[in-house]
Amino acid sequence: GLRRRVPPLRHGALWRRSERRFGRLLRGMLQRPKATLLAGSVLCAAGLSLTATIRWPANVETSGLAHLAVQTSPGSPPAALHSAVLQLEHYARRLPEAQAVWLHIKPDGYRAELYVALRRAAYAQRAAVAHRLLRYLRGIEGLQPSSLGGADLRFFVQGSDAALTESAAASLAAAMRRSATFAQVHEADAQHLPLLVLRPQRERLHDVGLSVQALVQSLQLHYGPNKVGEVTRHGRRLPIDMQLPLAQRHRARQLHQAPLWAANNLVPLQSLTEARLQRSPAMQLRRDRRRAVPLAAHLAPGMHLEQARAQLLALAAHLPASVALHWQTHSVQQPEGRQQLLLAGLLGLALAYMVLAAHLNAVGLPLLVLLALFSAAAGAAAALAMCRVPCTEMTLMGLLLVFGLVIQHSIVLLDCAQRLVMAGVAPKVAAEQAATLGLRRLVMTTCTILGAVLPTAVAIAPGGGEPQSMALAVLGGLLGSTLLSHLLVPAAFSLAYAGPKSACRPPAGAAVPWSTDAH
Repeated sequence: GLRRRVPPLRHGALWRRSERRFGRLLRGMLQRPKATLLAGSVLCAAGLSLTATIRWPANVETSGLAHLAVQTSPGSPPAALHSAVLQLEHYARRLPEAQAVWLHIKPDGYRAELYVALRRAAYAQRAAVAHRLLRYLRGIEGLQPSSLGGADLRFFVQGSDAALTESAAASLAAAMRRSATFAQVHEADAQHLPLLVLRPQRERLHDVGLSVQALVQSLQLHYGPNKVGEVTRHGRRLPIDMQLPLAQRHRARQLHQAPLWAANNLVPLQSLTEARLQRSPAMQLRRDRRRAVPLAAHLAPGMHLEQARAQLLALAAHLPASVALHWQTHSVQQPEGRQQLLLAGLLGLALAYMVLAAHLNAVGLPLLVLLALFSAAAGAAAALAMCRVPCTEMTLMGLLLVFGLVIQHSIVLLDCAQRLVMAGVAPKVAAEQAATLGLRRLVMTTCTILGAVLPTAVAIAPGGGEPQSMALAVLGGLLGSTLLSHLLVPAAFSLAYAGPKSACRPPAGAAVPWSTDAH
């Protein structure tokens, strides 16, 4: 009975009706190509004008996550960590800007990490929230912030002389603490970890048939991927440095007495090496033979990253000439990354024009392909402006992805239209037929990609700032290019072929690589 009531759905009937309607719309617009191009240009200009309302994120974080790493104070037992971090977590949950709070306690029992996901309207207050957490942390007994955990600004003070580099780093850290730009300045994480210094005895190693390199490999095998220093350099004997976890700082003597497998026997480590326990140095020896002291700092509330960087460079101007700063934070390199990405995009457009000119055997047709990029850029700008999402490097990457898809669809459309013109079809009819034939491919590709990026674009979960901006750029760019480029490119094609000596017309007898059947 149900089969008799519901009429059968004919295969492709809905799509054929859509193609006929699109053909009538395109036929009417091709009758007035200049008016069509003018209207499309006005829409693209209106969309591109919205770029003035899009902001580049001047603050450190765009994902809306405030991160704070803590550890127990020297002399505090591991049991004090649990109650202290629970107190800090309870305070974080009461913050009005917090949407969700995650607490992760490290397995060693000495360290923990707190993540506070901010509400979307409070992304700009990330530095203020981190400052309040740090200020509340100072009142908790037995707990202190980790040196580099959750810092906004990370850099190295590098120099060739160890004493000069260390004194320069100390003076720079003191100047940063006196400045109102930085909320808190930290030293390296490594200096809070115990360091077991083992000096190998080569005579004893030779007696058991074990080399220094084999000893290092055995230590890494037994105690995991700990930091092990070099043992020889230009024939000079150096100790083996093992950086231990905080949970093993009270077990250094037991570790030194532990046996190792050597020469088919278990040999105590203390019979092969001399041990000394000390704190890890803050200074690092880099591969270029330069000394480096890592420093980190949280920004004060209301301070942006560019302001902090300018203030830091002003403070570092008084350092010796042999000492330099090396940036480690990705956010500090954002302005340089934007310029390089924009330059790469311009070079890509120039290369695409040259390749298309050689491929289509024409000079003007590549300009029509590049015309479709304005519709994609206008759609992406409109999507970012309406959703009030800042533009980041990932946004530009998504826009480049959309540009590639738009160029691909435009090439297919123009190549098919050009072949029809060479076969004797009128330019307007050729543009209409090519656009109608390529409509299904364009709609299917657009719907597939939109279905993939739509969950990320409309996600309300915290921590999705940069991925959401890229998804919105892809979504808006594809919608704009689908709605405008498939109308603007045929209109521009018919207008460009109107004259008998058009620059878009290929020379007589020119061959186009793709066949009509491929489209």
